[in-house]
Amino acid sequence: MPDPDWTLEYNMAQDPAGNQFTGQFKGSVAVNPVTSGNPANRRLEIDTTGGGGVVYIQDNEPILFDPDVGLTGEVVLSVAGGNAGFEFTFLDRAILLDVQSNNVEIYSTGSEGSTNFAVDMTIERRIRVTLSNVPEAVVYIDGVQRIGPAPVFTTLSKPVKRFLFWGEVFQGTGGLITFRELKNFVGGPVAPG
Repeated sequence: MPDPDWTLEYNMAQDPAGNQFTGQFKGSVAVNPVTSGNPANRRLEIDTTGGGGVVYIQDNEPILFDPDVGLTGEVVLSVAGGNAGFEFTFLDRAILLDVQSNNVEIYSTGSEGSTNFAVDMTIERRIRVTLSNVPEAVVYIDGVQRIGPAPVFTTLSKPVKRFLFWGEVFQGTGGLITFRELKNFVGGPVAPG
């Protein structure tokens, strides 16, 4: 299936504020947006070795998309210590992709389910998450379905409010987290093409 017209596509030639994201910082964390030079080398680096973290929240909320439509989120990143990921925040829960250096997990804040896949994330990988109105999630890593369909929630009745992403210390361990791409699509679950 071809890629959709992404609802949000983070522009690596701009910093988070230029992409309409506001950072909420905790502890000591260094954020280095590499926004110039060869486009293939542009990235957002989050160094959590100082013991902190940052969550970037989309400024233009509330979005309030219809939950019956379905969603797709995609990230290209590497995690060498700490954890990173993204979240679709609904009015009544959140669906999270949580990435550590050796594991990828998808779960709901409602604790209705959690599914993970062991993978080396210290090297850069493309991860796509699709959420259908069934409701279930599917996670693709480098174009191959690795998780799901997984029932990470029982109902999805409230609208989507926002999209956010983060990098932080995990279980006392920090490291370098590198985002190369970050995007989402509100309009259906789209498998990699």
